[in-house]
Amino acid sequence: MYQGALGPFDQKILFQAAKHAGFAQWFADPRTRRMWATEAFYDLLGFDPLEVSLDHEWIRKRLHPDDAGKNLENMRKVFFGENDGFDTDFRLMCKDRSYKWFHATARLYEREGSRSEPIICGNLTDISHRKETEKRLRQALSLAETAREEAEKSEDLLLLATENAGISPWLLNPGSGTFIRNKRFKTLSGMPMDGDVGHSSDVSSRVHPDDIAAVRQELASLLCGHKAVAKVEHRLRHEDGHYVWCSSIARLLPGTAEKRSNLICGVTNDISERIAHEVELNAALRDAQAKRLEALEAAEILRHSTEKSSVVPWYRIPETGEGHVAGHLATILGFPSDFEIGFRQLRELLHPDDAQDMDNNFLALDHGEIEELSGAFRLQRADGSWRWFKGQAQRVDRSAEGLPIMICGSLTDIDELKQNEVRLAETANTLRRSHEHLTLVADVAPVGLYEFRLSPDGRLDFPYCSGRFADFAGVDHSAIMKDSMKLFSVVVPEDIPPLLASVHRSAETLDLWQRRFRIRHPERDIVWLHGTSVPRKEPDGTCIWTGAFLDVTADVEREQEQRHAHLLAEQMRAENERQALHDGLTGLPNRRFYDRMIGERLERARSGGPKDAVLIRLDLDHFKHVNDTLGHEAGDAVLAHVAEILGRSVRSSDFAARIGGDEFSILMAPGASEKGAREIVKRIRGDLEKPMKFEGRQCRFGASFGVAFSEDLSRDGADIQMFANAALYRAKVSGRNRLEFFTPDLHQSLLHDRRLSVEIHEAIEDDQFVPFFQPQISAESGRLVGLEVLLRWRHPAKGLVTPEAFLQVAEQLRLVADIDRIMMEKSLEALGRWRKRGLEVPKISFNVSSGRMHDPGVVALATQMAASNTRVTFELLESILIEEENAAFRDHLAKIRAAGIDIEIDDFGSGHASIIGLMEIAPSALKIDKRIIFPVARDNRARNLVRAIVEIANTLGINTVAEGVETEEQAMVLREIGCNVLQGYLFSCPLSEEQFLSFALNLERNSAP
Repeated sequence: MYQGALGPFDQKILFQAAKHAGFAQWFADPRTRRMWATEAFYDLLGFDPLEVSLDHEWIRKRLHPDDAGKNLENMRKVFFGENDGFDTDFRLMCKDRSYKWFHATARLYEREGSRSEPIICGNLTDISHRKETEKRLRQALSLAETAREEAEKSEDLLLLATENAGISPWLLNPGSGTFIRNKRFKTLSGMPMDGDVGHSSDVSSRVHPDDIAAVRQELASLLCGHKAVAKVEHRLRHEDGHYVWCSSIARLLPGTAEKRSNLICGVTNDISERIAHEVELNAALRDAQAKRLEALEAAEILRHSTEKSSVVPWYRIPETGEGHVAGHLATILGFPSDFEIGFRQLRELLHPDDAQDMDNNFLALDHGEIEELSGAFRLQRADGSWRWFKGQAQRVDRSAEGLPIMICGSLTDIDELKQNEVRLAETANTLRRSHEHLTLVADVAPVGLYEFRLSPDGRLDFPYCSGRFADFAGVDHSAIMKDSMKLFSVVVPEDIPPLLASVHRSAETLDLWQRRFRIRHPERDIVWLHGTSVPRKEPDGTCIWTGAFLDVTADVEREQEQRHAHLLAEQMRAENERQALHDGLTGLPNRRFYDRMIGERLERARSGGPKDAVLIRLDLDHFKHVNDTLGHEAGDAVLAHVAEILGRSVRSSDFAARIGGDEFSILMAPGASEKGAREIVKRIRGDLEKPMKFEGRQCRFGASFGVAFSEDLSRDGADIQMFANAALYRAKVSGRNRLEFFTPDLHQSLLHDRRLSVEIHEAIEDDQFVPFFQPQISAESGRLVGLEVLLRWRHPAKGLVTPEAFLQVAEQLRLVADIDRIMMEKSLEALGRWRKRGLEVPKISFNVSSGRMHDPGVVALATQMAASNTRVTFELLESILIEEENAAFRDHLAKIRAAGIDIEIDDFGSGHASIIGLMEIAPSALKIDKRIIFPVARDNRARNLVRAIVEIANTLGINTVAEGVETEEQAMVLREIGCNVLQGYLFSCPLSEEQFLSFALNLERNSAP
């Protein structure tokens, strides 16, 4: 509140008064060029404050071109501290692109406090009216120059205009001291007036002593011709004794031939209100500085409080690498208090199992892929033990202040909380076992037991239900326990109102409740249930029913048979009409219907209708495997199952069709978005992931999805189908069972694959594919016991290229067979050359998929190699379950064994082979996955897992090969466990033919007794 002559009034009233008077305040930070202003500032220019990001650049763009040069220079000098202020007039462009005249003043103020930056405070006054008045005044003075007689007439008009404009014009004769003014001047100064003519001494005597020198200097500069316009702010003593702040502007009217005297013409207006606002703004600035000091004090208090707590604050600036971790983290971890922990030390203290995730999360945070993160991890204490912490971090965007991104966060010691969680888990496990015993009794009963509750506030829920009850309802028991109201979601909607009405009647009368109703079972479709339960009232008004459900579907079906027979004939007639445009197996629209719908949508788009379109293409994964292993009846069941999922996943306005084989399309209704397509695909994939069995056997399949979006179907036309196919193709080659959208990047990727396809063909023609060889070493003797052949591409531009970069495209080109043949032929030649130079390789291994084992050419080359003293081994790469392979595969397997070729299971332990499969295929060795081998030297779990695999191999009478051995510690552990063969970079990387020969001969010499 402000205390003035009229009493207390709110500061907002001052700002409102300033707004209506065309007066505004502004502030600026010279360092960042940021500016702030009162609401009146934006109002003067016709803007809403939220529309404007106010800064020096914004002001520069809105300055009138004729005013920009001088005023921008004045502003620059103040911002760079060359001047302490400016006082100027200029034009600014308003929101409606018109220009207004403003009078602007600014002063550079040093704020209190040694660390405080200076600030610029200024005022902006709308002087458009005044400028118009000045313009009219100049016109009047011009008329006085040409005809003084007319000037006298114009003077009356001028006086009348200035009276109404709220300013005080005056005319001074410097020679005689004659001072002519109007009545407005009396209002301004309170001076008694005897007519309009007075003397300049009467006015100068009322100018404040501190301002008289500036007034006289401006008039002298005007008379001497140093200035065209004199401007000065000064105080003028009112007749009642108080001083009025004024702004006076004057010009010189040179004397004419008829009348030699020079005249000074000027205007004076009251700026007391503006000065008062400046005083208030300075007070506000001092108040803001005081609050800033309070904030600094609060920050110091926070720092001291966190040092005594388990919370460790930190910050980091990715752009500069600057950062800091609070020092008391060292104390929490048991280090000396002067031990400094930076981000590098913090990374070294992370538990190895947590380090990769934290690295990925912080990299994503640095790159702006996520805005915040939260997670738990372990840090190593000084004594070597591990302690749990919860880490939280958030990106802070400081670009508005011209500062780089900062990441702020905290580490909270949660080790005790983690220990409590372990104890709670043990207690919960004990309770779970007791509950399982009781649940088993309830689940074997032929009825579904339940407890139903109606709360006084009207809420309904099932506190308990047996497993059989969940089976009846077709809802997962765990889902019911999480949200018991899911049971109502399976009730047929039209049965819900009478069902609820019967519940409420039973609650009122406490009569036995009985009801028959329908549910929609996910597998059995409509199921009829009959429920009976006894109600009881609790003291708080809650009503609880305890009872059981029976499946009465068979009884109801018998009742409905007659009605169904009557409807069947009508349905058959409708079906005949429908079949012409629908697929007979799935019931979905067929390709003919789909083409018609695409054509209609395209025609509507070209005729002014909706132009957007979203097309989803779906292709089943491993469908051929289902047909080959389970038969075409199972394949048909899968197609029908997928069609059912599509039917309940799409909206009623969308169009789903089977367009051939295991391919489906969904044309979404106009107005759909990519987000909507993603949601539909998510629903479909969720249902497809649920297990499906045919005649008791699992049908394993998935689906790949390609989505294309067209903003203008009339432009893209039928190409939208090509776009969707391209996206589907990308989903297939990227691993299947995934969703891809058609994007410009996808288009570029397709172009890259095309170029790579050409290069692969050229590589075959130019003999650029070569075999490399990695030795396999006996764990017991250290001697060479074999080698593995690895494919490499000597690219003319890229150098040596590994298969990961090109094999996928080669598979699409169906060139893998040719490349495999080249590898085997060159390996056979290498064996011959080595043999001539005294090297006999005991065993040679090739990576071969199960499909390539059927190739007679592969088997023939392997047989030719096996004819020498070198054993040939095929390493199966494909993730297959041997017991489910067809008879043809088993026949080829027998032929391979008959040819003297061994079989090894590659990457054993990754989940690709089963124990039954091992017994079926009877491999000569298991190659243990390198991901299991890597931690074996330091991780007991990995060590025990390897030991278990070795025991399985020993039980089956087969050898073990450990691949990926990189350290002597790993080799020592693997020898102790009993692994037969070791392979990895500890011994050698993959080698060329000559390199391998040198390695093998040196190893043989060093191993000789």
